[in-house]
This record gives sequence, structure tokens and C-alpha cells, in this order.
Amino acid sequence: MATFAPDTVKHLWKTCLTPKDAKTLDSEWDKNVATRVTAWKTKDTPGSDVQLIWEAHVVEYVTRIHSKTTAHGNAKGLNATPPPLPNTIPIFGPRFKPPTYLDQYKRKGQVLVIPETLFLKPLVIVHPFYYPNADLEKCPRCGSSNTSWTDGGWTGAGPRHVHGERVEERAMGYQLRCKACKANGTKPFCFALTNKDFWQNWEPSQIPRGIPIFLSRAAVSRQLFNLIIELRPTSTAAGLAENIKQLHLLETTQRILEYLVHLKAAKSSLFSKPALQDYVDLDTSITSDLISDIYELFSTRIRQSESSQYLRSLSAKCISTDATFRSGKKATVVEK
Repeated sequence: MATFAPDTVKHLWKTCLTPKDAKTLDSEWDKNVATRVTAWKTKDTPGSDVQLIWEAHVVEYVTRIHSKTTAHGNAKGLNATPPPLPNTIPIFGPRFKPPTYLDQYKRKGQVLVIPETLFLKPLVIVHPFYYPNADLEKCPRCGSSNTSWTDGGWTGAGPRHVHGERVEERAMGYQLRCKACKANGTKPFCFALTNKDFWQNWEPSQIPRGIPIFLSRAAVSRQLFNLIIELRPTSTAAGLAENIKQLHLLETTQRILEYLVHLKAAKSSLFSKPALQDYVDLDTSITSDLISDIYELFSTRIRQSESSQYLRSLSAKCISTDATFRSGKKATVVEK
């Protein structure tokens, strides 16, 4: 999976613009990123400044690439066909991987050795651009197709935390606005793709591949969800939670080692003498209670209906038996 480097993406984007528009791309792009980060901080969106800025770059890229492949709202006939994306613009996502030390070294010749670079979390974008045939346009409440993505926009609360198999992740979603619910005065009429209410009528197996499983308390990646439903029958929830925690600790240790290797190399350089920095990741791996909730969700929404349907398909001879028994001569009832 290629990493998402904002400077590289902006450079590639300029190749499909006119010289006049290419000159203003950097200023417009950076202005939108700064505005979005400020709005997220106002709503106390968790995450470091480096994490939020990189995620804002991802959102700006998806916004532009979606606009580039969307027909005008008033277009009719052949003009209503979405235009193709130019070959000069690469398609990243829906899971975006942050840049690493390797990207800095190969493109700039030197590395800014800070631990935040290694501990940036991947971002999963839940957007209709990546799922054109997933039938996401129906309202999850009333089932109406009189909906709009344009009026919904991105979720104002910012990215959401997602438990992962080896690393913690984040998810950012678009919003679907139901015009029928709004006209009837039904609330809510705006549903975020990162909210469990949007997926309440979907079985986990029907959710498009790559989209996390969203619960009321948290969210889990599809890889971790599959791991839980496969291993939970042969393990306890606490034991499985401990195994996942060990995977996270292993990944963290490997990243710390990578940081120390690059720090040692940078100290031997003539250009910079970076100091050793501490970094504390406050995000914790999945808990045993959440694992139990996930397996209960899987059992009630998938396994029960499958078992019931399978039992109805079986054919057999029914033998009626009398399960009653006589109590005579088995006990003596006396009165004192």
C-alpha cells in the first residue's frame, strides 16, 4: 500500500490544472486544511497536531477527487454521466497510510526524526466515492431514496477512533441527508457513515469490504472483527484481548526500534543533531467487554437467523413422545 504524502499529491494534482489554477492550488489547499483542523480542535477532536493536519490533507484530497468525478446537479442526459478521472491523478484510499521516514529520506534527502512520524495512525475514509455500487443512498430510517450527499458533507466531529488488529486506526465519514425525513419533521435526518445508526439494517457480512464495524461505544476494523469471530469460540474474551494487546506491544516495540535506528544515523550526520524524545500513545487496544459485545452482535444478527433458516430446510420423520411420568409409588405423602 502506497503512503499518502500531501506534497506529492498536490504536485500531481497540478498536472491536470491550467497554469492559472495551478498557481493558487497550494494556497487554497492549505487554507482548507487549516480551517478544517481549527474546526476539529474547537470540537475537541482527539489526536495530535501532526495527526490532525495529515488527516485534513486526506479529507481535502478526497473532497477534490470526488468533485472531479461528479456530474453537475442540473446536468441531464449524457452530461449527467460522471466524468472520468485524469490518468495523472492517482487514486488513494479508502485506507490511507501515513508517510514514513523512508518517504522523507528518498524525497528530501534527510529525515526529521520525531516519534510522531512513526506513530501516525492510518485513516479509513468512508465515502460514496469508493463504494459507487454499494447502494448507500437509501435512508436507514425510512428507506427513501430521496437523499443527498451534497447537503450532508463531512462529519463535523472529525475522525473517529477505530480498534485495529496490530495498530489503532481512525475513520472519517461522509453524511447522508434524507430529504423525506426532513420534510416529515423526523429527526435525525442526517446520518454519518461512521455512525452505527446508518448500518443498523446491514448485516456485518453485507457491509462493503474495508469499512470498519461501528458500534455505539467504539469501532473495530474489519480485520479485527474477523479475527474475533474466528477465535472467540476457542478462547475467553479476556484471553483474546490480552493476545491482541501483545500484538500491539510488538508493533510499538518495532516502531521504537526503528526510531532509535534513524536517530543514531541522524546524530552521525553533519547537518542535524536531533535529541531523544519521549512519546506516549494514550490509545489502548480493545477490551474484553468490547470483544464480548462484538461476538454477541455477530451471534444475534447472523448466526441466529442462519441457524433458524437451516433448521426450516431440514426434513425428518417426527415421532411424538409423551414426556410425562407417573409419580405413583415414587413418593409417599403424609400429614403430621
